[in-house]
Amino acid sequence: MILQFKVKNYLSIRKEQTLNFTASADKTYEEYAVVKIKNVRISKLGVIYGPNASGKSNLLKALVWLVYYVLLNRPRKSTSGTGLTPFLMDADSRNQRSSFTLIFYIGDIRYEYFVEMDGMRIYKEELYFYPNSRRALFFERKWIEEKGNSTISFGPLLKLTATQKLFVESNCLPNMSVLATYMNANVERNALFDNLCAYLERTILPMLDNRMDLEQFANDVVRLDSESKKFICEMLNKADFNISDLYIKEEKEKWPNRNYSSLTRLLSIPETYQIWMSRTVRTACTDSRPCFIPW
Repeated sequence: MILQFKVKNYLSIRKEQTLNFTASADKTYEEYAVVKIKNVRISKLGVIYGPNASGKSNLLKALVWLVYYVLLNRPRKSTSGTGLTPFLMDADSRNQRSSFTLIFYIGDIRYEYFVEMDGMRIYKEELYFYPNSRRALFFERKWIEEKGNSTISFGPLLKLTATQKLFVESNCLPNMSVLATYMNANVERNALFDNLCAYLERTILPMLDNRMDLEQFANDVVRLDSESKKFICEMLNKADFNISDLYIKEEKEKWPNRNYSSLTRLLSIPETYQIWMSRTVRTACTDSRPCFIPW
């Protein structure tokens, strides 16, 4: 569970910004909205608000970019860069390093990840965790300018073999994270590394995926999750929207011929494909789910 995220010098964000899920002292809806882990109260819900073009979306894009980069970026060449886009509106920021911090929990164990980088390489990367409520090193990586490479230190609690350490350090490109290097490593697996990567890949990534069908997700919550539906109804009632209940009404609708014809003209779809689309689209739009055109 994410506790805190910080980002500096990324897209429209120049100064460090923080997304903090630490819950306030307010105990309203405590059982619904707050998770307590070792005396740390974490809010399940965060709201980002502000005027248009103030950087709300870019704060979330920074979190998405970080998790995808840490796990999935596997460049073939060290000269291909990191793909990072800094704040470009002043000359100083363009040439300064960017930084990201992600603090999260897996079960009741706290993790603190930090990375400092620019468009070409990672200069500093470190991960600490609290397996026994005490801060312990997971790994630490530093760029050595004189040598033109990085040094990586691993914590003793990982119990990595000399072969595992050597493989990760020798195969970790300057523009590649330690976690991505390990995930791509053809060596004996390590339980602590595997648990961490599995959590990020199976729990965090799906939540950040912008391809998620939110309409279908809301549909499933209302139909299948009675506790969540109850909470949503209570919140709507407290907000005085005059809504007492939610339910799914399924209806079948035919695809309007005039809309279909206008769409094919607008998108300049060749006539040879229109017969296939006519069958496919009209079939897809006769069930209760939202209509998505399959091309």
